[in-house]
Amino acid sequence: MSLFSGIFKYVWPQMQKYSSVFYTILILFVIRMTFGAILSPFYFKKIIDVVSNTTTNHFVVSHTLYKLAFILIGFGLVSIIAARIGRFMYSAFEIYVIRDLRNFAFEKLERNSQTFFSNTFAGGLVTKSRRFAASFETMFDIFIYSFLRFFIVLTGVFIILINQSPLISVIFFGWIIIHIVIVSFFVNKKIKYDLLEAEQDSKISGRLADVFSNILAVKLFSAHKSEIASFSKYTEEGAKRSKKAWFFGGKIDMMQGIFIFIIQSIILLIMINLWLKNEISTGTLVLIQSYMIIIFDQLWELGGSLTK
Repeated sequence: MSLFSGIFKYVWPQMQKYSSVFYTILILFVIRMTFGAILSPFYFKKIIDVVSNTTTNHFVVSHTLYKLAFILIGFGLVSIIAARIGRFMYSAFEIYVIRDLRNFAFEKLERNSQTFFSNTFAGGLVTKSRRFAASFETMFDIFIYSFLRFFIVLTGVFIILINQSPLISVIFFGWIIIHIVIVSFFVNKKIKYDLLEAEQDSKISGRLADVFSNILAVKLFSAHKSEIASFSKYTEEGAKRSKKAWFFGGKIDMMQGIFIFIIQSIILLIMINLWLKNEISTGTLVLIQSYMIIIFDQLWELGGSLTK
């Protein structure tokens, strides 16, 4: 958390310059997800309930189905319009903020003393400056498409499911909380490996840039072999650090897969049992399964974004 807050205090002032665009993006994204991922499956559930009820008059059925169909079409249009407008604003917002972050990084670096530049690899500074500006795109994408999307879907699904099947809702969301706590614990352990990998990656890029910027001296003093040997040590250390970080991330993915498989199997058996007892309708069964697929997909994306 301290690492994130340390980065955020430099990024947020640049984002605040376009605060109106930022909040509009959030509102449009909430609209898009609410109509597209929450309400649409719920109304498909109503269609299934109408179709599966064979005792209803045919005229009433057709009238209800057309009404529900037009509602779904309206939801789709709202979702598409919100998505398209939001996408253009999203792209413009990221472009301008990244531009400002590049200027900010250059201004801060340029203020350092001559001694600082004499004792620091120029290539390393270039790499760190580029990574600082480019990291905003990754961070903002994770915030919108992982954290915010997951929160919207989770909230909407909980509100609907608690009224459809309180038992499944409690089991499902209780498991999600446990899942997030356990995954977050292991993600915090992985951060140290990610930092070591990023540190070595900067050293490799910096070393490469410094060699190229002094290539005349390398050629003049026939330092070809020694430079290759020196650079190989950097890449070898980078490979070791990447292996630790990537393999640890693979273990987290495996653990997530096992958790998701277990809860999906348990809820499926509970749903069948409730349906056989006529405690939930056919549409509700399909709705819960649809929501589970959406939640599991978002949960997997969230876990993957935390390990980046």
